Amino acid sequence: MLYLSFVLFAAVPFWPYPLFWAMWIAPLIGIADILMMRGIWTPFTDLANGNWSPVLLMALSSLFNGFFWEVWNYDGAHPALPVTNPNYWIYDIPYVNVTHIYAEMPLLPFGVLVWVVFIWAGKVFGFNTDLLKSGTGQ
Repeated sequence: MLYLSFVLFAAVPFWPYPLFWAMWIAPLIGIADILMMRGIWTPFTDLANGNWSPVLLMALSSLFNGFFWEVWNYDGAHPALPVTNPNYWIYDIPYVNVTHIYAEMPLLPFGVLVWVVFIWAGKVFGFNTDLLKSGTGQ
C-alpha cells in the first residue's frame, strides 16, 4: 500500500485531471500504512477485522460537519442571492462538480483522512489521540 501511495503521488503531475482523487487517497493510504507498520491503531485496523463502525462514524460526522461549514459559504456562492459573504469559496473538482450537497460542497467525505493525519500528528507531537475514555476497559 505504501508503494501504491508513492506511485499515485508520482503519477499526479503527469495525469492531474484523471488522478485528482489521488491527492486525497495517496496520503490516506500512505500515512495509514506507516502507522499500521509501527503498530499504531488506525481506523483501518478495525476495518480489517470487519468492524466498519469507526470509519462510518467518522464519515458521517464529517458529512454533518461539512454541512454546517457550507452554511457559512452559502450566501456568497449561491447565484440567486445577493453576495453577503465576500469571502466565499468555490470548489472545482473534476467529475464530481455536478453533485453538491448544499452550496458548493461536493459529495466527497474526507474525514477519515483528517482522522488518520490527526493520529499521525499525535504520535509526532506527543498528544493523546485516543477517542475512548480512559479507564472504561475498552
